[in-house]
Amino acid sequence: ATAVGAEILEGLKFVEPKDAYETARVPGIGFVPDPIIRSLGVPLVTGDIPGVAVVLGKADDPADVVKVVKDHDFAIMGLQEATHGQRNDLLAALPDWAMIGEGRDNDGKGEASCIFYRKDRFECLATDTFWLSETPRVPASKSWNTACTRVCTWGLFKDRFTGKTFRYFNTHLDHISSQARVEGMKMILHEMGQIAQGETVFLTGDLNDSFERIPADEQKKLLKGCGPQISKSVSFEHPIFAASLALYDTFLRTEKPHEGPVRTFHAYQPEPMCRLDYVFATGNVRVLRHVTCNDRPDGKFPSDHDAVFARLLIR
Repeated sequence: ATAVGAEILEGLKFVEPKDAYETARVPGIGFVPDPIIRSLGVPLVTGDIPGVAVVLGKADDPADVVKVVKDHDFAIMGLQEATHGQRNDLLAALPDWAMIGEGRDNDGKGEASCIFYRKDRFECLATDTFWLSETPRVPASKSWNTACTRVCTWGLFKDRFTGKTFRYFNTHLDHISSQARVEGMKMILHEMGQIAQGETVFLTGDLNDSFERIPADEQKKLLKGCGPQISKSVSFEHPIFAASLALYDTFLRTEKPHEGPVRTFHAYQPEPMCRLDYVFATGNVRVLRHVTCNDRPDGKFPSDHDAVFARLLIR
């Protein structure tokens, strides 16, 4: 009887309410095993993060961005080129969300690579913003012939559903100076190596490039010891992320075929030109979906980039 009772309790699942982020969870009616619940088409709380996204770019109307966020059920997202006014508009339109990050200028009101997140899903335990320059703790500092001041914001988050933690980095690299892109990414990887030892890490951003240019031996030196350790037999397709970090391009690891266009930057033209926007994750994260959201609310472009999101599950 005890064994049967244990099996029944093991079969009891939590049914997901209509609002996927409703804080009050309700148990299933009776002791209903998982296969029966699923056969009835009832969604279950699985602990996956429905949308880890990189969005915005140049947004003419934040309302269009809000529609994309809600339609695709984002839970946490990194923004690029978010002005002070846009940040305030988005917070007003998304009252269940909070934001971390600061503007890149001395007054804190410049464009930000901020992170928005659902307050009922995540708790932010720590955060910082640093400048991609030779003096990263000096606000508004610039180096390496960068055309614009560039920053990276990170947050240490706790998932209220699962209790798991992860560190989320978000950035926007320079569009002119290739040296600034490489040195900026090296600085971000160095920061990860200093503060994210053995942790789950996400990185989103408009990278304005692909980073195969960093020599493989330098990649390994920068990434040594950072992130969950996994088998050396696993190969990682994106060269910048060596096996010691196990940080990979989620586009290449999605368990379902990628959805939407591959190229993400369109500059308001009918056909996108190149892929600049990425979601990376450490090797302990399953990629359930990877999507480029080429939404056109009322026939309009929400931004000059299409949003990209990945549905992720931390193992």
